[in-house]
Amino acid sequence: MKKRRISTQSSPENARGKIYLAMRLTLLLTMFFSFTAIASVSSQSVTLKLENASLRETIKELKNQTGVYFV
Repeated sequence: MKKRRISTQSSPENARGKIYLAMRLTLLLTMFFSFTAIASVSSQSVTLKLENASLRETIKELKNQTGVYFV
């Protein structure tokens, strides 16, 4: 009868599982905080009355009214 040795070293499958779990948790937390930020921003109302304004001026006015920076 052969005896099994209990190894204290982690196997490659176990390491991959831990990395996969860390990636899933990171993605989940990133999505949670992104949706929270979007929800707080989307509750604002913005009023713009611009004529013959460039896109740069429009974005600047949006930034002034909402505090949201556009990249």
